[in-house]
Order: sequence, then structure tokens, then C-alpha cells
Amino acid sequence: MNILITSPSLDMRRNVNGISAVVSGIMENSSHRYFHYRLGRRDDQRGGLGWVFGLIGQLLGFMPFVLRHRIALVHQNFPFDAKGILREAVVTAMARLLGVPVLLHVHGGAYLMAGCPSPLLHRLAGFMLRRSQVVVVLSEVERAALVLQFRLPQVQVLSNAVAAPTVQREPRGPGQRQRALLFMGRLHESKGLDDLLAAVGLLYPRHPFRLIVCGAGPLQQTLIDGCNAVMGSDFEFRGVVAGDEKARAIADADIFVLPSRYGEGLPMALLEAMAAGLVPVVTDDASMKVVVQSGRNGLRVGKRDPADLAAKLEALLGDDATMTRLALQAAETVRRAYSIGPYITRLEGLYTSCLPKPPAVPTA
Repeated sequence: MNILITSPSLDMRRNVNGISAVVSGIMENSSHRYFHYRLGRRDDQRGGLGWVFGLIGQLLGFMPFVLRHRIALVHQNFPFDAKGILREAVVTAMARLLGVPVLLHVHGGAYLMAGCPSPLLHRLAGFMLRRSQVVVVLSEVERAALVLQFRLPQVQVLSNAVAAPTVQREPRGPGQRQRALLFMGRLHESKGLDDLLAAVGLLYPRHPFRLIVCGAGPLQQTLIDGCNAVMGSDFEFRGVVAGDEKARAIADADIFVLPSRYGEGLPMALLEAMAAGLVPVVTDDASMKVVVQSGRNGLRVGKRDPADLAAKLEALLGDDATMTRLALQAAETVRRAYSIGPYITRLEGLYTSCLPKPPAVPTA
């Protein structure tokens, strides 16, 4: 089946985007024939009129692209925020005009849990949700939020999934070297980077550790300057990583930290880190609370609470037995519930449910 699948750029060395990582995994593992259609801007692409005209060009090219490639199904991927809703509502409408079924795949976003701030956005979101054959979210928590807001009859849950790690971490015992924290993602205030920077100041150098940061975004220089001032050579900025570089960054760390304030879905970096045996330390934003059970396979910290983040990191860094136990349980959680094989099987079943049912053959 020819499937059009939307996302921002799939060039992971130029674009820090969880949706792009999900789409890349789908295209690599599913047996269907995919045609990627880029919607959304790259991290290095500026806004303004250039971005506006670029978006108009993307939208104008959509219908000819569908017709040219004989698309049987449109798989839309987007964050539930203002730009995502405004852009994807147009795409849904065009697919409907062409008579092509739509699977609408929601990946977090600022309005998913908090609700749309304006009646116009709410109406547009309701339009595309009700005109899609299947709506997919990342957890039961997100499903409940969407059903409550829009009174949808049915929303499907399909949690993100990852393949087995390509680089295995070597177990590290006490005294081998300083433990390392890893932040991997978009360097944006929604990720709680101000809270992370404040926690680093509270914790270091009283309890020395290393911090590895991978990603790009508007807070990049602020984070680099702040961490360099406090940690010196114990801080390492690696920029945007992909492939072996990404696997090596994960293998070099012990703890994955993501103190998000809002807008998360189910971060691929979180699942990849847990699969490799890193201990996750995260807030309870959106679907992260479903994956990370505090004290069982990781730790949860309060939003906008650097003191809580610092205290829990300090306790974890000083307790090798707890670190080992949580790391093992983190890896087991992903192996059991977030593996790519069952994910693809489930997704392909949802594709089939989008298509028109063949007419019944009359019996003699």
C-alpha cells in the first residue's frame, strides 16, 4: 500500500525532533511503501516570511503529490499545539477532498493535556479529529484528555517503541569513574532546562558528576555558558547526534534527565535511554508518567522544582545499589512493553481499519 507519511525533516543531524525519529522508525520497519512528505521547519530554519512562504508551498504541493504517487492512506504526525493544528487541519481537509483516508497521529504538544486556549483552535482541532478514520495517541492518559475535550467516540492508543540498543553499556561499579547524566533533546524552555541548570548549581561541586548534553535549540548558548561556568571540563556539549554518535552518547551515561515543564508526548530519547539501561529522572508530564514509575524503574521529580531535582539526583548518585536496580528495571520495561516489532504489527492493523471495507459477497 502506498502511504503518505508526514513529519518534519528526517535528517536527524540537522533536526532535533521526536516525531521525525518515530517516522524514521516506522519507515525502516514496516512492509508498506512510504512516501515522506515534509511538514514543519528544521531547527536551523528561521521563521518570518521565508518560513510562511515555505509552508504555503508545502501545503500547495500536497494534493498533486497524493495524486502523483497514488496514495492510498495519509498518516499525519503532529504535535497538538497552535502551529500543528493550523497546519494539519488544512492537510486533513485536502485528503478528505481527494477521498483518501487519514490516520491522525498525535505526538504530545502544549494543548493536549491543557486544552486549546481559543475557540478557533478548538474548532479546527475538532474538525480534523472527527474527519479522520483513526485517531492515535501515545498513552491512556492522553486518550482520556482528548476524549474529554472533544467527546470523541474512539481514540486508539499506540505507545512509541524502539529497537534494541546498537551499543551496549558496560556496567560500572563504585569508584570506576564519575557518574554521567545525559540530556538529549530540543534545547527549549519547555524541556525544563532552566530547572536543570539551577539543579546543577545546587548539586555541583558538592557531589561531582559529568553532564552530557545533546541537541540544539534556542537555549543552546545559555545552557552551554551556564554549565561551563559551574562544571568546567565535567560538562560536555555534543550538539545534534544521530546513529552511532547517538548510541555512544547513551552508552557513555548512567542517568537520563528530562525535567520537562509541558508539551511532552512519549520521548523517543527516553525510551532509547531506558532500553540501554540508563536510569530516567523525569517529570510527570503527559505519557512520561505512564512509562516511568518512581522508585520502580526510575525517578519522577516535580515540575519547575530544581531543589527536588537536585535532591533526587544526589540521592541516586550516592546509592549504587538503587542505581543498578532501577537501571535493570528500566531496560526490562522497554523490552516488555515498548519494542518495535509489536508496535509495527499494531500500526499496520490500524492502517487496515482506516480503509473502506470491501462489499460483502452475496451467498448463493
